[in-house]
Amino acid sequence: METRVIFVFAMDLTGKIASPLKDWNSKEDRENFKEITKRIGNVVMGRVTFEEIGRPLPERFNVVLSRRTYSSKDPLLTFLNASPEDVVQFLKDKGFKEIAVIGGKTVFTEFLKRGIVDEIFVTLEPYIFGEGISAFGEFERWFPLKLLETKRLNEKGTLFLKYSVEKSHR
Repeated sequence: METRVIFVFAMDLTGKIASPLKDWNSKEDRENFKEITKRIGNVVMGRVTFEEIGRPLPERFNVVLSRRTYSSKDPLLTFLNASPEDVVQFLKDKGFKEIAVIGGKTVFTEFLKRGIVDEIFVTLEPYIFGEGISAFGEFERWFPLKLLETKRLNEKGTLFLKYSVEKSHR
């Protein structure tokens, strides 16, 4: 069985995943994120995302991608300088059938450019940031998605969207 790669993140209406505004995502999104990533059992993130979070996420195997060498005594935290394909193989060898990639922009872009993303779980928060970090950098391919599920998370209008990446374009 092939290991599935799933992006899990929140963004504003313009596709920004970070802004100067702290704690902009809703409580409902944070609960949904926690439930999804705990079910999957792991999270993959870049060093900047890890530093923004400030700690390993509990009850999940944390993989932090970095060009620098770090070590950790925490058995649920590993730092890797590896390609997306190598990360997938590393987690597959550990017995994971799914991988939750949680950011940031560079990590999302590298996984997507290589065509190894199976699904995208995105929470759309009802904001428009004037400035911030876009979810993806530039690349030359395009990726059609198929909507699998929508769920309204709160009265404010926070939406959870689940997409599959069309296989013919991966």
